Order: sequence, then structure tokens, then C-alpha cells
Amino acid sequence: MKEFSLLMPLPMSLATPWTFKLLGKIFTRIVLLSSLSAALTGCALFSDNSGPEPSYAPREQVFSAPYDKVWRATQLALKDYRMSVNNMDQGVIETEPRRRPDLWTPPHRPNYQPGGVSSWLSIRVLRGQIEGRPAIKVSVRKNTEQASDFFSEPRPLPSDGLEEEALLYRIERELFLEQALERALSQP
Repeated sequence: MKEFSLLMPLPMSLATPWTFKLLGKIFTRIVLLSSLSAALTGCALFSDNSGPEPSYAPREQVFSAPYDKVWRATQLALKDYRMSVNNMDQGVIETEPRRRPDLWTPPHRPNYQPGGVSSWLSIRVLRGQIEGRPAIKVSVRKNTEQASDFFSEPRPLPSDGLEEEALLYRIERELFLEQALERALSQP
């Protein structure tokens, strides 16, 4: 049996109106799919993937767990940071300033940090209730500043929010793991 290719002329025994309709449908689908994939690829190639907008505002998340557990999860998420303020009664945590080369950089960016930059985190843990259940709001603000020289005042820089989002994600994961361990240990 002879192999058939789209580049070869169609044998006369197969040249029926039904065959031409089928080949027309296949050709139309191929053209539509290739143009759609080219359009989507073009949009992705020229889009701006610079990340979230820089902001001075804190990132916040509400957790439905007791205050003590959220506080413990926050401290576990901050285990790689040195603390300057750690007050559970007021719900305040502040880290010591970090300077180059200890500054946090997201994995998708080069590890270059300009000189004179320092940053520290301010975390507020607020108690509350929603429909009789505990609702603990964790607010994380990254304070970043750059000193241009020794004599001038440092100027504040906006945060891209990635470190704060990563920290809130770690807190959420710590709470999830603690709840999973409690469920596993409570089963007989």
C-alpha cells in the first residue's frame, strides 16, 4: 500500500467531493489553531511581566485560627530574621534592618542589590471575630530605604510586595501543617 502525504497530488480514486470537504475542514482547523497559537504566543512575548506594582502599603491576610497559633506560625515563618521587637500582648513584631548581601531577593531576579539599601519588616497581628469565630489579621509591611551617602537622610523606597506575600504564604502553610498534625494525632 502506498503512503499518502498532503504534499503529494491526490490519486484519482480518492478525488471525491467528500474527500475535498474533509481536507478543507482539516486545513481550516490547522490554519485556525496555528493563528491562535501565534496570537497567544505574541501576546505572551510582548507582555510586561514586571511583577506587582511597587507600593508603600502593607500586605494583609485574615486567618481563621486562634491568636496563639497564628502568633506561633508568624514566629516560625520569621525564623531566619533577627527580631528587634517581639511583643505578643500588643501584637507587634519588628525585625532588625538587613543590609547587603543579606537582603531578600526574589528567585526570578538577579542577586544584585545597590549599595546603601536596608530593609526591615513590621508585622502587626490583630485579634478579631467573624460570626463568633476567631479572625486574626496579619499585616506585613516592608520598610526599605536607601542612603545615597553618609551625610544625607535615607530616602524611602517602595516595596514590590513579594517578600511580604512569601511571608504570609509561610504563615498560612505553618497553620495548615499544625492543623494537619493535630488531626493526625487525634485519630485513634
